[in-house]
Amino acid sequence: MAAWAKPERVEAVLQFIAANAVEHGISFRWRPFLSDPNDDFILELAVSAGARYIVTHNIRNFTGADKLGVTVTTPGKFLKTLRTIQP
Repeated sequence: MAAWAKPERVEAVLQFIAANAVEHGISFRWRPFLSDPNDDFILELAVSAGARYIVTHNIRNFTGADKLGVTVTTPGKFLKTLRTIQP
């Protein structure tokens, strides 16, 4: 397990993410694009922000996000991906 992923460090990681977050507006819409219209804004925001990943347990509703350059993954798989990244 990566040093930052230990339970006692979770709060520090969340604080870092919040402190470095950048607000993004959505200036385009493809709705409806996903099978669940309530998830469309998440995909739109990810594309607008240039995000590479959407991390969710709800993968089924994000089918097709890869066509817009966004990988949808579970939290567990995302943590495994982070472990492979060299600092």
